[in-house]
Amino acid sequence: RAEGGPGAICLYTNRGLTAVGPRLLDVGLPKKARKDNGVRLFVAINFGFQTIQKLAALGQELQTQSSLGRFTAPQNLHLTLAFLGEFSEDKRKKAKAIIEALRFCPFELAFVQVARFEQQRRRSKPGRPERVYREIWWAGPAEEPALLKLQADLTDTLLAAGLELEYRPFRPHVTLGRRVATDLLPWMIEPFGQTVEKIDLMLSEQVAGETRYTVL
Repeated sequence: RAEGGPGAICLYTNRGLTAVGPRLLDVGLPKKARKDNGVRLFVAINFGFQTIQKLAALGQELQTQSSLGRFTAPQNLHLTLAFLGEFSEDKRKKAKAIIEALRFCPFELAFVQVARFEQQRRRSKPGRPERVYREIWWAGPAEEPALLKLQADLTDTLLAAGLELEYRPFRPHVTLGRRVATDLLPWMIEPFGQTVEKIDLMLSEQVAGETRYTVL
């Protein structure tokens, strides 16, 4: 867990938003080369009760207007900062020490939209519009330089310690549903959110066929 507070260094460098913004974590094993025991580590921002309630309400709205999909349980809603891949005790210890030593200034995170990552399309009956399906739908925050800087500093420190990170671009979002089939279009929402003061090392595992996340 890393926390912002009086000991946090609040200086921002001259790295612009482009430099610390969405980027590929370009050190690590390609996805096809990874061995996966189903137990994985990642670093995330978790949310308080009120924020979770509002995110869950968005997920419920999406679910009620979808014909298919796997929708995120309220207790699993989070914003991922870095994927560390398959669990090992050595990796856990190193990552935990780094996260506990990391300092940053608290900042406000406000969710402003519900959108999607399109994965596959299928044309419906002749004369009808193309139907998009098998999508990942998510709630996205407003652009926040402090969030991008936190993610950049975190990944730089993890990589410098020799930890391998997965190839994934950083696109700040909270997943609401996967493999979703719906005719909805992305929409803007009334902003809501909270102050981010800490980040957590998380364990992901399958329990009785369900995904469970645990703060370490």
